[in-house]
Amino acid sequence: MRFLQMGSRMLSRTSPLGLIAGGTVAALAVPAVRKGLRRAAVVTLSGILSLTDEAKQHSAASRQKIQELIDEAKSTDHKLAYKKLKDNLKEQPRRMAVAATAGVLAASDKAKGLAHNASHGLKTVVADARELRNQNSAGNTQTTEINDGLEGEFTDLPEH
Repeated sequence: MRFLQMGSRMLSRTSPLGLIAGGTVAALAVPAVRKGLRRAAVVTLSGILSLTDEAKQHSAASRQKIQELIDEAKSTDHKLAYKKLKDNLKEQPRRMAVAATAGVLAASDKAKGLAHNASHGLKTVVADARELRNQNSAGNTQTTEINDGLEGEFTDLPEH
């Protein structure tokens, strides 16, 4: 009971930022949460790296197409070359946006799955802790009964 009162006083005196920081530290102390956060970070970084590689490939392809258009423009009509360049530049950003969105959606789906798994793991840990607490509280009553019986027997023995 005193523990609950002490906890209540401590919570009422702590700022919300302190509670958030304490909760974060407590969450990071659970290995399942740390593992889930690490996986989420790996998936996020993997998505970012794939997006940058995709952007590099598209920019290289764009540069090559622009160079081809420049060469063609030098040898042909300027109006036709300008029209082709304009059409190609309209198409490339859309492709990059679609690729980026697909990468973000994949990372988001993976993060949701990891969060669900971490939540389930945490629920299992809490259930196991409650079961252990219930077993310990049942075991403590048996221990006091045994100790009470032993104390009675030891008082009957003569001292040396």
